Amino acid sequence: MRGTVTIKMLMVSAMILFSSQAFCRVMGTVDDSENQASAGIGFRRFGIGIQAGGPTLISSVQADCFLNRRINVEAGAGIFGFFGGLKYYFGKTDWTPYIGACAALIPQLFGTPHELTFYLPAGVMYRAKSGFMLAFETAVLVSDNLETPVHPFWGGLKVGYRF
Repeated sequence: MRGTVTIKMLMVSAMILFSSQAFCRVMGTVDDSENQASAGIGFRRFGIGIQAGGPTLISSVQADCFLNRRINVEAGAGIFGFFGGLKYYFGKTDWTPYIGACAALIPQLFGTPHELTFYLPAGVMYRAKSGFMLAFETAVLVSDNLETPVHPFWGGLKVGYRF
């Protein structure tokens, strides 16, 4: 049974990731002139990265896609679970503040029931001209399972590349 749940979670995560990337491609091109003029950097719609902390608690790998200059769809898998969500970016410069909402499914571990957690981050992302990306965030973490204590304040550090 446990293997079946893991396979199902992998399939759902893959569907979220690929559907978000396909949706981004359907959205069409975005005019880069405003972003390049204000920030001096080209708009890089897709990104991949690794994260310490974050929605899956310890570490994860993730992929994301900007639907437009402000809204970003993100999905990933970590040591403990899978996640997906949205972020809203307030600026168009190389240092950009954001807020977001992610849902994560953390599978059964050591006899504990699964947990559906909601991760509500606020942070800042740095985007270099080369495509390098760095983000720092603090977050509120809420769990549907009251038996397993989860500290309500959490955070993350993400390093990646935008292309």
